[in-house]
Amino acid sequence: MRWALSQPEGMGEMPTRWWRRIPRPLSCEEALDVLQSYIDSETSTETARQVIVHLEQCGPCENERKMYQRIKLGLSQREPEVDPVILSALQRFGQRLSLEGINDTDSDSGLI
Repeated sequence: MRWALSQPEGMGEMPTRWWRRIPRPLSCEEALDVLQSYIDSETSTETARQVIVHLEQCGPCENERKMYQRIKLGLSQREPEVDPVILSALQRFGQRLSLEGINDTDSDSGLI
């Protein structure tokens, strides 16, 4: 995070160490760099605040946020693809188990 130095008003000339550090606004590049993490709630509270302020003031970055949100929503609603080879092997395994039955000794081994 980058900071801008701000000298308190009405305090006259003060040494730099007394200046209060306040976060400066994010540039578009900085906002876009953390946008995915922000959408995934993986940023600090302070960074999230800075992103929110930037998005409220920047239409193009807000449009990027909306696009990322739509992509994330679309991906979350997709049915997972199952490899047909793996599915077939699992089905054969299940059929074999049902035909052979399960030995009583298997229950002692913790397999059931």
